Amino acid sequence: LTDANLYEDVVADVLSFMDERMEWLSAAGVSREQLIVDPGPDFAKTPAQTVEVLQKISQLLAYHRPVLFPVSRKDFIGAITGRPPRERLAGTLAAIAHTLTLTRSGIYRVHDIEDVRNFLDVWDVLQGRSQLGAEVLLDRNLWRAPKA
Repeated sequence: LTDANLYEDVVADVLSFMDERMEWLSAAGVSREQLIVDPGPDFAKTPAQTVEVLQKISQLLAYHRPVLFPVSRKDFIGAITGRPPRERLAGTLAAIAHTLTLTRSGIYRVHDIEDVRNFLDVWDVLQGRSQLGAEVLLDRNLWRAPKA
């Protein structure tokens, strides 16, 4: 999407859309506990609008529902880094780190599963959510990359 004029206030419009959908689903008999919130990164948004929504993600947490963060390899990352989709892992990890500073109830859709899992393992240890025992040592085979 390249139409920056689609939204008057992208965050307010996303919140309004969420309110309408939640009311519609409730009227259809869907329980609130069955819902997750998806801010739609890059969906009908410019890169700048996606960034604005992600910067204000705390407003979506007010719904008290898990939030879906499908940020992997998104266009907003490419707009920031100038990288094609397959080279956007660092940007994906930065976006995930940003959301982790705000919530631990997120749901992540990613392409690079093993890399994201490794990132989350390190993040959890550094945040004190997981422990790295004093007895744990790095396997000698992992000390350095083999010489070419």
